[in-house]
Amino acid sequence: MCRFVILLLLFSVKSYGKNPVVVISIDGFAYDYIAKYQPKNILALMNKGASAKGLIPSFPSKTFPNHITLATGVYPTEHGIVHNSFYHPELGKRYKKGTAKDNIHWLNATAIWSLAEQQGLKSAVYFWPESEAKTFTPKPSYLVPYKDNTSSEKGMAQIFQWLSLAKDQRPAVIMSYFSAIDNIGHRHGVNSIELANAIKTFDDQLGQLITQIKQQTQLTPNIILLSDHGMVDIDKNSTIYWPKLVKRFDRLNVVNGQTQLYIYEKNKQRLNDVRSHLTHLAQQYPFTVYQKGEYPEHWQMNKESEVIPELIVNADAPAIFVEKFSLNGAATHGFDPKLTPAMNGIFIASGPDINSAVNIPPFNNVYIMPFLANLLNLTLPAKWNNQPKLLAPIIHCSVKT
Repeated sequence: MCRFVILLLLFSVKSYGKNPVVVISIDGFAYDYIAKYQPKNILALMNKGASAKGLIPSFPSKTFPNHITLATGVYPTEHGIVHNSFYHPELGKRYKKGTAKDNIHWLNATAIWSLAEQQGLKSAVYFWPESEAKTFTPKPSYLVPYKDNTSSEKGMAQIFQWLSLAKDQRPAVIMSYFSAIDNIGHRHGVNSIELANAIKTFDDQLGQLITQIKQQTQLTPNIILLSDHGMVDIDKNSTIYWPKLVKRFDRLNVVNGQTQLYIYEKNKQRLNDVRSHLTHLAQQYPFTVYQKGEYPEHWQMNKESEVIPELIVNADAPAIFVEKFSLNGAATHGFDPKLTPAMNGIFIASGPDINSAVNIPPFNNVYIMPFLANLLNLTLPAKWNNQPKLLAPIIHCSVKT
């Protein structure tokens, strides 16, 4: 039956149609930006398509863990990128953004573009975090790696160029990433005129792309707008100089993720001492200390994995951990989304294969990848059989014919 269409893919016949799927990820676009800044073209897509009242990021609400979750449909502890920066004891190295390009041991998952290529569909990827990772095979038919200081206008032009290709060359799915709004939000804050201008500029460019597609191609793509996380202003009076917290513990392996400290310590006695010390300090600082195996269930971090730290010191929004007494930036993200709803991103879908006037409750971004797979009529592994039915009303019954 139609209401269960999103769950029945495993038993369907491959019949990808003429409507490409274009995914546009707007880094750092908070759900509340829509009401606050009223971007007309984004609102138009929302009003004629389907949307959620927020897209819940996986913990921590950072860019790289969440973009890989969006692309793979698994939580950070399963795909392996558990923060923008963390330590891998087996490799003896710290992860930095983009490191998975050169080493298959950082990542363990299948991206939507690889699934599409495996099943005979062409894919295209523009700037998506870790899209060059060796783990993601086969590679997309078209790949433009991230290049800093590139205008959003060039990204929109690339999407149009791919959609303009002949049918036998055109990608069935385009995954694209835009960072300008996140950058401006960090620098100037969530209520700044600079952010308002950046959102208007991006929205205008999106509108131009939609018009260009309509006027110059015979396509009507399904457009999916989403974001990895929201943004909150930093409380400059609540910054925590973290080296002072642990100065009594010589050579303690601490990775500062700004909103979390990841502490790696195998010696149980020393670990207990560190935890006791930090728990005592938590009475006077805005953070909470958690130990491996006892992390909150919604973090999805109690799986056994070398990259999961023995302790996580989690900052209470809007406080952050700093390594210098001076503070750069006005806003940030990474906080626990359950405790900080401002971390929620957006999910908007519009197109010929999307039902209109559908508004669903907030849902976790782990379900984006299977949603895209269903929209493309790809066969999914059995582990997605129990995905939530809340996405079922979004896709037209006609997609499954």
